[in-house]
Amino acid sequence: MRPLGCIVISSSSGALGEVLKDGFNGFIVKSLDEGGIKEAFERSQSVAENEIIFNAIKTSKKYNIDNHIDELIRIYKNAGTNR
Repeated sequence: MRPLGCIVISSSSGALGEVLKDGFNGFIVKSLDEGGIKEAFERSQSVAENEIIFNAIKTSKKYNIDNHIDELIRIYKNAGTNR
């Protein structure tokens, strides 16, 4: 899948909150209501948009299917050794 270059705006709940770093590769808002999203858009105007998009694309490359499978295999191989 080819990245589209859109800046991610999300709340900190769920797994995305573990990947998204506020102001680095997207924006985390307190709530996904109109006020929270408006605040994120206003904050995005004061940063280098291309830098955030670059950081987001770089981050996304860590989370491809091959890396995910490799990590699952590593976890399952080590599951019985830590007892």
